[in-house]
Amino acid sequence: MDNKTKKILNDTKGRVCNVCGVKLVIGENWSEAQKKCGVYRCKECVRVKLNEWRHKNREKHNEGARNLAYKHGTKPMSENKECSLFLGVHVAERVLSNTFKDVTRMRNGNSGYDFICNKGKKIDVKSSCSLNNGQRWSFNINHNNIADYFLCIAFDDRDNLNPLYLWLIPSHLISDKSGITISLSTIERWDDCRLDIEKVNNCCTRMKTEA
Repeated sequence: MDNKTKKILNDTKGRVCNVCGVKLVIGENWSEAQKKCGVYRCKECVRVKLNEWRHKNREKHNEGARNLAYKHGTKPMSENKECSLFLGVHVAERVLSNTFKDVTRMRNGNSGYDFICNKGKKIDVKSSCSLNNGQRWSFNINHNNIADYFLCIAFDDRDNLNPLYLWLIPSHLISDKSGITISLSTIERWDDCRLDIEKVNNCCTRMKTEA
C-alpha cells in the first residue's frame, strides 16, 4: 500500500456523514476542505440541504445570484432581455406563479414541467414573441410527454412584453410534436384552450413597474 493510499485511509478512518451515516471518503463524497473545516457531511447531503435553503429563501438566493453576476461584470438573467432564458423562465414562469393560485414551482431546469397546479397537474410553460409582424407565434414542445398541460403565452415583442394571448393546452393534443405554430389565420382552432389574458396583463404591468 503506497503512502498516498495510507494517508486517505487514515484521514477517513471512522468518519461518517452526520446526516445519512455513509462513510466519508476524500475525493469521492467528501473533500479536503470539508475535513479541515470539520464538516462531516457527504456531498449529497450538502446538496440536499442547500436546495432546501434555496427553496425556503428564494429571494435571498436570487439576490446573491444577482450580486455575483454584477461582480463578474454580467447582467443576471432576470435583467438581460437578450438571454435566451429571459422570456421563458423569468417572465413566463413568474406570470404563471402570480396568476394561478396555489402552484408549486419547480426548480429551474426541472425535466418536463415547471409547475404543479392545485389540482396536481404538471404544467410546462411556453412563451413566444410574435413573428411576421404579429401574425404568428411558435412554441417548442420537444415531444414532451411528461407534462399534463402546456401553458402557452403569446407576447407582442421582446422589448415591450405585452401579453396578447394565453392558452392552456392538454398534453394529448400536442405532446407528440416538436413544436406548434399558432397564427391569426388558425387561432380559432385553439378557442377551447384559450384563457382570460387580463390577470397576465396585470402581472406584466407590475413587473414593468418594479423594474
